[in-house]
Amino acid sequence: MKTNGSFTWFISSCGKRFRLKMLAAPALIALLLLLLEIGWRGGYWSSYRNEWRFHDLLEQQQSVLNEVNGLWKQANLYPSTSEKQWRELQRRVEEKVAPLRWDYEAYLRKNPLDYRAMTTYGAFLEDIGHGNEAMVWWSFAYNLAPHYPSLLNNMAGACARTG
Repeated sequence: MKTNGSFTWFISSCGKRFRLKMLAAPALIALLLLLLEIGWRGGYWSSYRNEWRFHDLLEQQQSVLNEVNGLWKQANLYPSTSEKQWRELQRRVEEKVAPLRWDYEAYLRKNPLDYRAMTTYGAFLEDIGHGNEAMVWWSFAYNLAPHYPSLLNNMAGACARTG
């Protein structure tokens, strides 16, 4: 058995075919690793990771909104709710939504061109009573995708409600 400089082994009984296979295997492995690295850093797989994270945010948003709606329904059952009780309810709502707001903003810092997430985050903000902040996020999204139907629908609805 003989070793040459390219880390391949040449066994004289196998001939050139074995040598070619041994040369091709490391090259194929290196090419595969290079493609995986390129895809993972900013291409194919990166977009799937972002998509998964975005769907996690949507699920978390639905859960938080269900909890918040439960709090609002509970408060609406008692029409004689005092100002102090309303402030306590607002505090509890803000406490529930704060982690999701932080997660959305962290996601948008990492993905500043994701107009769908900006639109969804704006809708969430409007649902919890922060209409002015929602319009800010929608304006960012509008600058990126002025023809996105969901965005236009949300902006039109907010304008109709506020006058």
